[in-house]
Amino acid sequence: MQPVKIDQFGGLYPRYPSTALPPAGATAAQNIDFSFANQLVSLNGDFNMKTLAQACQYIWSEDGLRFYSWPNDTDAVISPLGSGVANDRLYYSSLTGGIQVTSRSLATVFGNAPTAVYSVGVPRPTVAPAVTVVLPTMPTGAPASAADIAAEQAKANAVPYQPAATYYARLQAVQDQSASDLASAQAARDAVVQANAQIYTETRAYVYTYANIYNEEGPPSDAVVATVKTISYLNQTYYSTVSVQVTFDGYGAYVPINSARIYHTGTGSTSDYLYALSATGSSGKVTVSDTLTSAQLSEALGYYDSYPPPIGLQGLMYLGNGILAAWKGTEMWFSDAYRPWSWPPSYVIVFKYAIVGALAHGSGALVTTLGKPAMVSGISPDAMSQMSLDIPMAGTSKWSILDAEGMVYYASNDGIVGINGGQLDMSLSERFFTRETWRARCNNSLNDMVFAYYDGRLVIFSKSNAFTAFMLTLDEVAGCMTDLPNLVAQASAVLVTTDQMYTINGTKLNQFCGGGPATLQWKSDDHIFSDPTIFAIAEAECIGNFTINFYQYGVLGYSVVLSSGQTVFRLPSQPYLQYPGLPISDRWQIEIIGTGTFKRLKLAQSGRGLKDV
Repeated sequence: MQPVKIDQFGGLYPRYPSTALPPAGATAAQNIDFSFANQLVSLNGDFNMKTLAQACQYIWSEDGLRFYSWPNDTDAVISPLGSGVANDRLYYSSLTGGIQVTSRSLATVFGNAPTAVYSVGVPRPTVAPAVTVVLPTMPTGAPASAADIAAEQAKANAVPYQPAATYYARLQAVQDQSASDLASAQAARDAVVQANAQIYTETRAYVYTYANIYNEEGPPSDAVVATVKTISYLNQTYYSTVSVQVTFDGYGAYVPINSARIYHTGTGSTSDYLYALSATGSSGKVTVSDTLTSAQLSEALGYYDSYPPPIGLQGLMYLGNGILAAWKGTEMWFSDAYRPWSWPPSYVIVFKYAIVGALAHGSGALVTTLGKPAMVSGISPDAMSQMSLDIPMAGTSKWSILDAEGMVYYASNDGIVGINGGQLDMSLSERFFTRETWRARCNNSLNDMVFAYYDGRLVIFSKSNAFTAFMLTLDEVAGCMTDLPNLVAQASAVLVTTDQMYTINGTKLNQFCGGGPATLQWKSDDHIFSDPTIFAIAEAECIGNFTINFYQYGVLGYSVVLSSGQTVFRLPSQPYLQYPGLPISDRWQIEIIGTGTFKRLKLAQSGRGLKDV
């Protein structure tokens, strides 16, 4: 019988029976780093970095030193506002709290939940403005001159002396006539003024918005209509007096309000609301005077539907171009560009099926649903469009969607779906699984499956630890699946700044593969020989400490313990110590367990045979 040399070590292939594995395939593979060709290398175990302040389901860190943690499923993104204080903000979504904002710089080494937190957005005023208008008084003509008054007085003085009763009656009549003449003359002058005065009547609609300490502005209140007049004569203009009362209420947990911005419609054909003035305040009612004319206004109210995001949005993500997105039910919502507090309902895209998960990809997002996936794309939030992909594979888990090396992967009932340029690619999944073996492997726990990316590999685990975690390399190397029996986690995170993956298990924050070598296990398929054979001698080369187990028909026949170096040892054909021995057989199986690097194993019937391999 020809000697056997084992120096090709493949991984698991659950889709194949143990007797029909691809070359170098394994029936067991645990904690193996398949990035090293033609040898078994222990994958590093996790390193426990710290104990967090609370058991959590999500963490965020910018530098790997200071963290935020949340006890519930959460998604966080850095502010799209790229400079100043606004860039320090961190936005995050959760099912219970909607979208909220905190400060990035307040993260701590203890990994607490954020404490200085506000609900995102500026609410709409619930009370319309109260507008009071006092119209201007009509201008009058110039009063009687001193000469006219003197002339009338002279008439009275010219009344001739008569008996007292007659004199005083005569004097009164002359004075009354003089007063009447002066009044008639004044009325005539007033009529001339009024006939030549220009009267402008303007109907305005008033609204107001709230503005907060972040200098963010919300949607306008209901409108109130008021009529004002302006009277002009010669070089004089008389205006209406306008008082506007605003009400501060109803903003609860939002970023604190510090003013109201008052707008009204202008003259001419435009119906835009133009900024008039602000009212400073945060509670109760505040009245201010509007003293500007419409001609003096220029700043238009730019956003009429800058509503806060609704409660229940999840999966917050940044799409680029200053746009945030999140979803609930069948709806995907978008913020205004570079206005993360403003989420107009008019931007909403509605899908046929409920959304399962979404991931920023390209100029938009890939969305998995309970039906077909879809691509959402666009460069502005008011022009987003959806394109349903002809891939009849529903997503199963919000957390099992991943963008890695130009491909988007997500978990489905049929296996791992790959999408590249909108085209289906099942090659990764089909290399290892059938539909049935995929479901069996995942113990029907697809709804809490997590995908994570680490150094060219796809790490898959269950938030409830329903199945043994495993890892697949994403290149074309054959046999690149290994179990990760020690990985127990509820969430993972990859920090771009450190290019390191972290996992969370309760209060433990672990650096994935950040510890020392873990114990690997590799077990070959059943080597079935056409004729029964016997191997009497073996040679192994390794660095580290390993145990080699030899099986025949599933029965352990012999075990040997090795340390670093090249070791030659005998294989007993008869019972030896506690082992039954390795008699002639047509079925042999090799198991290697240990830490370090295992390079090769040779089996032969004699010492000369080892040299021939």
